[in-house]
Amino acid sequence: MNERNIKVRISDPWDFGTEHGNGPFDATIIKSTKDKIVIKFIKPFQYKDTNCQYFVASCRHQNQFDEDFPNKTEISVNLTKIEFDDKSNDDLFDLSKWRGGVVLLATVSTL
Repeated sequence: MNERNIKVRISDPWDFGTEHGNGPFDATIIKSTKDKIVIKFIKPFQYKDTNCQYFVASCRHQNQFDEDFPNKTEISVNLTKIEFDDKSNDDLFDLSKWRGGVVLLATVSTL
């Protein structure tokens, strides 16, 4: 999947919506596999005293992000905040060392 612009709507936690609204927020897919994508929010935000811009999005109900993803209306995802720098992006999808932080429930779409 090539880099593409998407819309993100945050559904949980509720206090995120109180603070920032639920979206849609503009983001870009910067890296992908068949079941995860790394997204970059165009406008970074602060949540729970954490600067947030890059997240790994994992499918919640659908099997994968496939070639048909642009034609699907919305895909439910878990968003896990990650650190990103151009030098260490080989392991962006590896969340095995993740020990807490910002996690959001959302839907992503290309609309």
